[in-house]
Amino acid sequence: MYVEGDGVHTIAPTTAAAESTDPRKRVKPFRSVVRLDERTGAIAAVCDQIPDTDTEDRHLLVDGAKRLIDQTYIEALDHDDLGRTIVQVQPEAGTGRCVYEVGEHQIRPVEVQAAILRHVKLAAEATMARDFDSVVLSVPAFFDASAIGATCEAAVLAGFKTVQTVPEPVAAALAMDIQISPRPIRTLTFDIGAGTTDVTAAELWRSAPGPSGLHCAVKKATGDTRLGGLDFDDALVGYLLHDVFRVDRLSDDDRFRLRRAAEAAKVELSTEQMATVAVDIAGRTHRHELTRRELECALHDHRGRDLLLACTVQLKAAIAGAAWRPEDIDCLLLVGGPTVMPVIRNQVRQVFARNPKVLAQIESPAVVDPMLAVAKGAALFAQSETENRHPHGYGYVATTLERADAENTYVLRRTAQILIPCDTVFPSAVSETQAAWVFYGGQRLVSIELIQHVPQSQRAGCGEYRFMGTCDLALNSTLAAIDISMRLNENGELETTLSNRLGEEGLTLVGVNGMRRLPIELPITRTERLSLARRDWVFVPDYQGGVRRWSVALADTVRNAMAPTHQSDCHLQASLTRLEGAIAAASSVTDEHGVTELYNAGRSLLARAYELRLIAEADRSSMSADLARARQCCYRLDSPETELA
Repeated sequence: MYVEGDGVHTIAPTTAAAESTDPRKRVKPFRSVVRLDERTGAIAAVCDQIPDTDTEDRHLLVDGAKRLIDQTYIEALDHDDLGRTIVQVQPEAGTGRCVYEVGEHQIRPVEVQAAILRHVKLAAEATMARDFDSVVLSVPAFFDASAIGATCEAAVLAGFKTVQTVPEPVAAALAMDIQISPRPIRTLTFDIGAGTTDVTAAELWRSAPGPSGLHCAVKKATGDTRLGGLDFDDALVGYLLHDVFRVDRLSDDDRFRLRRAAEAAKVELSTEQMATVAVDIAGRTHRHELTRRELECALHDHRGRDLLLACTVQLKAAIAGAAWRPEDIDCLLLVGGPTVMPVIRNQVRQVFARNPKVLAQIESPAVVDPMLAVAKGAALFAQSETENRHPHGYGYVATTLERADAENTYVLRRTAQILIPCDTVFPSAVSETQAAWVFYGGQRLVSIELIQHVPQSQRAGCGEYRFMGTCDLALNSTLAAIDISMRLNENGELETTLSNRLGEEGLTLVGVNGMRRLPIELPITRTERLSLARRDWVFVPDYQGGVRRWSVALADTVRNAMAPTHQSDCHLQASLTRLEGAIAAASSVTDEHGVTELYNAGRSLLARAYELRLIAEADRSSMSADLARARQCCYRLDSPETELA
């Protein structure tokens, strides 16, 4: 959708059939599906270019890539997200993130998303006969900074120069034609998508007529990345397979047909009391008259999990997180195709049993198509003033040492220091502190462990904190007082800066795509025997050429890989300019300060270039190791003693 004048207009593919009034035949204007080329692994067809009846190449169809975007292979296994894919999914070397594999070729979910966005962009430009360089993308409210960064990367790959993001529940609230006055009204947006469920408690008010006068302040956002229409399909497929048809094994073709039949029956049961499921499995036709009651039972027990109860839990969590009661809600916004299902509506009615206003809204006809509400709201977002909140928090591991009774024995305490709390409004102000303790790894290099704080409703199975990686800062001397600052930028990306207040050294990392997300237990207290004698590292100027050559090679690689769409990334441009300045300064004479600046500037540029996929993971790993070795050659150790400081 796009905004022109005072209206919001829908872009539809030229090959799409007229919109059906039959809910059983309703489809989105652009289906989020691509077909891969079996020989090259490239994307061969997108969205409406693929007939809905295409069964010959179904083993090459990729659907629901958004569910896997930025997800690690282990996370996808834990969330049971791999069982529904026909195209093989493997872990990417180095990052462990999911990639689709066809033969010897691999394609990332973000590239699938980019192809879909590029197709939509071309359709819009063909319809309007003009270019579209800016886009507002809706993202699930529970996407963290890494997933948001991957979504923005997809838009850049699709050819957009300016990218904004808006949480999907906020976009839905903007799309609804509700009466908003200067007095804030309390809204609850319940959005069940294909792969995720988002619930947002927000206040809306109006300062002037039109979309630009609409304001939205998010009070609490909760969500579940394992709860959506695909999970409902999984539950129904499992019920039909094991309890009705009693089939032990399915071929890929049989599973494809069964999922299609189950999804069609699920949609039909939104308006009918019974739906016929007819599907060929292993050469035999199976037929069953499926009832709403059977569907409800299947959703109540999907691999030991109650999906309907999970919906209720998310609703109540958002209301409680905003410090509201169900009776306090002025307006309930139901978004996404699954919210029209009677079993879902019944769950919602139970939550709002004492709120007659909301109960009446549940029974009222929808004023906006639930399947398109988010798209319409995203189109309106650019003209509205909204307040976005990021669900995850970020910080670092603070380490303290206390001398114990025994000689050379210390009590080591590791605690979480959170600089960006959960539910922080972004773009946020800079949050800065002096690092309580850093690990001095030798060669005048300090490391800080970065962590993610997981929201309460997402901690099942992963704990409260996740280790994301280390941030290394090169120093000119062993005298250092390290400041660490963090902020969330306009797109919800994390910006982390390390600086030495006793010197000029500094390093900034933008985004977290290149980092890991592994559970970490904090706080921890343990007793260790440590020798704290300080190392005496001496700079050897004869070997500084390796760092300079590495920096020149990196700058050349980034410049050659940059496309016009990357020119607008201010973080990439700033990092490249800084490194080029350091290279120019080092061309005449290179001392320890010059090597330090080349190292820190190179680290910043390498991280951002990888974030934008200008550098492949394998190249990033080897280049990072090469830089570490080159700088290590510039130092020798006078004293053989070891230290922790």
